[in-house]
Amino acid sequence: MNASIPQIKSREDQNILSMFRSNLKILEIILTKKLISKGQYKSIRTILEDAVKRGQQYTIDKALESQNFISPQIIIKEQFKYNQIIIKLAQQLLKNTLIQKKNIEQEDEDSFQKKLSEQKVIFSNLLTQITDDFLQKRVKNIDIILLETGLLEASQLDFLHNGLKHLEIKAMDRKFGEIAVKNKFVTKDIIDKALVDQTRLYQKNNKNHIIGDILVHKKEMTPETRDEILLLQNRILEEDWEETLRSICQSAIEEQEKNAVFGVLVVKENLMNKEKIKEALKLQNLEREAYKKRYSGNPNSKNQNPEQINKPRWIGDILVEDFGLSEKDRRKIVKKQMKTKIEIINLKLGGNIKDAQREMINQLDSYFQLIYSKNRIQAYLQVNKEIPSSMTTNNITLWLYNKKITYGIITNAIHKLLENKIKPGEKITVARGTEPIPEKFIPKINFTSPDALDNTQTFPPIVSKDSNLLTLIRIPGESGFNVNRNFVIAPKGVPDITKGSNVIKKKDSFLATCDGVPNISDKGVISVSPTIVIPADLSCDNPAINHDCDVDVHGIVDKNVKIKCRTLTADIFKGHVVTSGDVIIKKQAVNAEIISQGSVTIPSVLNSTVNSEKNILIEHSKSTNSTSYNKVSNSIISCNNFCIITNSKLLSSIIRARNKIILRKTLFESNCKLIVGDSVEVVSCKTKIEKINATIQEWNSDIKVIQEKMRVLFENLEKKDTSEIENEIESISKQSQKSKDDMDKILDLKKTKRKLEKESKKKYDEYGDLFIDMSNSISSLKKMKISSEKEKAELGKTILALYKEDKNIPVIDAQKATLPKGLIVQFRHTNWKLDADYTGFVLREDFNEKKQQYEIKKHRW
Repeated sequence: MNASIPQIKSREDQNILSMFRSNLKILEIILTKKLISKGQYKSIRTILEDAVKRGQQYTIDKALESQNFISPQIIIKEQFKYNQIIIKLAQQLLKNTLIQKKNIEQEDEDSFQKKLSEQKVIFSNLLTQITDDFLQKRVKNIDIILLETGLLEASQLDFLHNGLKHLEIKAMDRKFGEIAVKNKFVTKDIIDKALVDQTRLYQKNNKNHIIGDILVHKKEMTPETRDEILLLQNRILEEDWEETLRSICQSAIEEQEKNAVFGVLVVKENLMNKEKIKEALKLQNLEREAYKKRYSGNPNSKNQNPEQINKPRWIGDILVEDFGLSEKDRRKIVKKQMKTKIEIINLKLGGNIKDAQREMINQLDSYFQLIYSKNRIQAYLQVNKEIPSSMTTNNITLWLYNKKITYGIITNAIHKLLENKIKPGEKITVARGTEPIPEKFIPKINFTSPDALDNTQTFPPIVSKDSNLLTLIRIPGESGFNVNRNFVIAPKGVPDITKGSNVIKKKDSFLATCDGVPNISDKGVISVSPTIVIPADLSCDNPAINHDCDVDVHGIVDKNVKIKCRTLTADIFKGHVVTSGDVIIKKQAVNAEIISQGSVTIPSVLNSTVNSEKNILIEHSKSTNSTSYNKVSNSIISCNNFCIITNSKLLSSIIRARNKIILRKTLFESNCKLIVGDSVEVVSCKTKIEKINATIQEWNSDIKVIQEKMRVLFENLEKKDTSEIENEIESISKQSQKSKDDMDKILDLKKTKRKLEKESKKKYDEYGDLFIDMSNSISSLKKMKISSEKEKAELGKTILALYKEDKNIPVIDAQKATLPKGLIVQFRHTNWKLDADYTGFVLREDFNEKKQQYEIKKHRW
């Protein structure tokens, strides 16, 4: 409301302002229903505001009658409709208020029903009253009645006004939807969804949105189709026609036709000659070409403010600005062009068709037969009989409009028809829509393709399970338009990438189902190989390998390289590896650590540790006739089943197997040990025992060191002897007569005694703290020792239990080898340092019943 409206000073002022607010709401609804123009709305509002300033109570019907904008009959009818709807809305609002109050205050049902009945009677009487007023052609304002009787507050009335406006728009939009569905622009389901969205948006922000705008926003309808239906409904005011004419037209061809029609009307009205119109159209075309060139050449132009780009001017503006057409004449031409367009819209959308037009359409039905392509992107006219010379371009165009062909009409095709260049039985393309553009997929590769590696890069790309190998970036397609001006949905695109082995597709992503090396074939198949092939040496400079896949290194695995994989194959191995499968080293392992849950095949082992859950074969991976020996030196080799050693020399090494050690053409040098019978669990327990023993030994050493320190401290701790000083003091004190020197000497002796006692006490305190700390340390070490001894005992029990469970009889098979003197052979319960060379023996551990002890038995082959 205007700031110039006076403030409330009295009850009368309150009534005037209430009437003014009510009049404005009714005026807005009348404008929404397009019963008045925007200009007329402003005039009436000014009259109402002036009346308030003068302190007059002015009703809306008097204001409208004074300007003769609407007939009195329509005013009375609209006021009656308004009063009816407000009464119904008010009754429902107050009913809802009573229900809420009942639920909050837990009011009894009888009291609630009584209030509801009283309310119903009040509104029934109000409805009867306004009906009588309408029949007597009297205008009453229901807003004032509701406020004065106290049934509603001003805020509640404002809420009802907004609701009423929304209902009016909703009613017009339902008709809008009926027209759109009838003409097959959209389906009924789409209209129903748009109406639901309209209600949701109103409830969310208390603002009204027409469903035409909602459909355009969702790309279910073109702006041109929306405007045509609104024009047919008379929902676009005449004062807005020029703006509508400026924005209308979907294609460049329609835009040119619109401008040409404007020019033709200017010439027909003798406002300008043809030459000027042609010149203006030529100028507009130059502006359009310059705009296209500038817009398409600037990739950032879509992000610019549209006002910063000089768009080509509308023909009406060019004629006014450059050729002297007046604003008044331009509005006159716009009005004529829009009236013609509305006639065509009526023809297209099944509105009011004149009898002459209907007769002409029926006649043309006998001359032509319509044929459509798929999705009606193109329309063809098949000629049934020769076309008479009286037929015009306008006749055929109107006939096409009536057949709902409203987009992409080809004028040249109509000219050929009129020139009888298309004979009976032949057909011609008479309208062509816009083909939809399918969606596209751009693959985004998330790994380095092997093809992209240069000659210096030998390490392949490696991915983990569930890695996103490739993402398809969707480029949305663009809908087309068929000749009926309906959207043709863009077809779904088909990506050029398909999934291969070890790959799954989730939405637009391709995921690896295992660790390995990804690859895309020439045919666009993406797959993952579970084998990593490295065609050169592997060093710490390469990416770490920690993947559940097979690794094949065609070279040396350098020191400090750590690998975790499924299986490993390499020429020379110097690193650390943990595998869940087999390991094959083709030449040798040097300073290496190999831990495998599978079998290990290896020719030579130097300064290394090899552990296998299965078998270990010390031999060449491929059998050869070579007489050279493999070498096992300074190494520990352990397996959980068989260990087979062939053509090998062993030096300072431990060979351990759970079930059997098989030796073939094997030579032993110094400091070797063969251990059989220990499973992986037993080896683990024994390793722990060895660590515990080493730790206990360290603790014993620490205890001895502390005890020796305590002994030294004790020796250094000598109590200061003060007996001589005490005797001397006593001797002097017994003298009957003591001189001053005697007294001074006694005093000095006592001072000396106290000093010695103080020094002794200080040393005792100092050494006492040290003795306590050392004693505590020894006590703590002894406790840890006792705990470790218990742990060692438990591990010993575990080992015995594991031995008892294991029914296999461990064997050392040296049938084709010589076990040299000094070699240590250890079974589960016994060990033996060979006292001589033994050739061709099989060694087993048996229990001697007589001696009740285990012994190693030698069986010659």
